[in-house]
Amino acid sequence: MSQTQHGKFERLEPSSQLAEPLEHGWFATPPPIPVDAVQVLLRTVVEGRAPPPDMEHWLSDDERARAARFVRDSDRWRFIEAHALLRFVLGHHLDMEPGSIEFVLSPHGKPQQSCPASARGLGFNLSHTTGMIAVALAVDGQRVGVDVEKCGSRVDALEIAGSHFSPRESAYLNALPRAAQADAFRQLWTRKEALHKADGRGLSLPLDTFDTLDTRCGGWVVTDLALPAGHVGAVACMADRKSLVIETHSL
Repeated sequence: MSQTQHGKFERLEPSSQLAEPLEHGWFATPPPIPVDAVQVLLRTVVEGRAPPPDMEHWLSDDERARAARFVRDSDRWRFIEAHALLRFVLGHHLDMEPGSIEFVLSPHGKPQQSCPASARGLGFNLSHTTGMIAVALAVDGQRVGVDVEKCGSRVDALEIAGSHFSPRESAYLNALPRAAQADAFRQLWTRKEALHKADGRGLSLPLDTFDTLDTRCGGWVVTDLALPAGHVGAVACMADRKSLVIETHSL
């Protein structure tokens, strides 16, 4: 399934079809990234299914060490699948083997691909949660952030919002009926996480210093993703262009 979201991201319509899956049968070939577009690749995770053993070999020593720290198999397998997908997608666009890609950290700790991606202006970000992986991509120096979350778990929306949301966002949640607060909280949380990841300043940009109730927030555009029931998500990108397009593809 592919969707394209235009302008202020108020409508969705069909977009291009995905290419045929590669011979290993796990990942489909990513479509081209259009100029002036942010592309979001979504993958449904079959929880409890182990990825092929050779997929873990694509990961760096650090990534494999992080995967090994997960207590539950399902969490570890999802982490491996997500990071392998990111490497597969970047490798496709950069004409590199997935296992040969090296990541470096920005001064604020945000993962970045070393020379090839930065030289070509390829921006990317990864998010994964129970049942879903999302990869955001953009060209021409666009900085992007994406966040997806699984719904259903109990959350103390007002308490967390009081500590991490702006006064305007907290007031918005407090004004909602109690039954609607948890869903609204999760959607706002993904917006804030997506913008925070796109910005890349980490802890030097406290979550309560900006709000995402509007589409535009300073020099950023942030919008919700149209996801299957049970998940919420958002993507953020720089707002320095007159026309922006969000493309969503399922792999």
